Amino acid sequence: MSGTYKALGINLKSAPMGESDRLLTILTEEFGLIRAIAPGSRKYRSSLNGRSGLFVVNQLLIAKGKNLDKITQAQSLESYPGLSLDLGKLTASQYLAELVLCQALSEHPQPELFTFCGSTSAV
Repeated sequence: MSGTYKALGINLKSAPMGESDRLLTILTEEFGLIRAIAPGSRKYRSSLNGRSGLFVVNQLLIAKGKNLDKITQAQSLESYPGLSLDLGKLTASQYLAELVLCQALSEHPQPELFTFCGSTSAV
């Protein structure tokens, strides 16, 4: 991976970073598990705000950084807004996300794990 690269990924984990950024852990089909910063995504009017939510599938354009990668563009392909309305489904989805985070390898493609995660996130 050099410079800028494209990836299809699902957001599995999110943490605040700094004043307005988010650190996302994303399972991608092409590169396995990656950690990337979504700059300004915690701002109200940010275009990355909704795209950096949990269990959102995005087509991403990512710039390679020295320590962490940086999301420069994101296009949502699938989201699951009804997931937060059902506590049982939300709990099951978070449990499966934790299992995937334990199994996934950083920067190693694992298409079967991505397919598993994408098919079960809509429990």
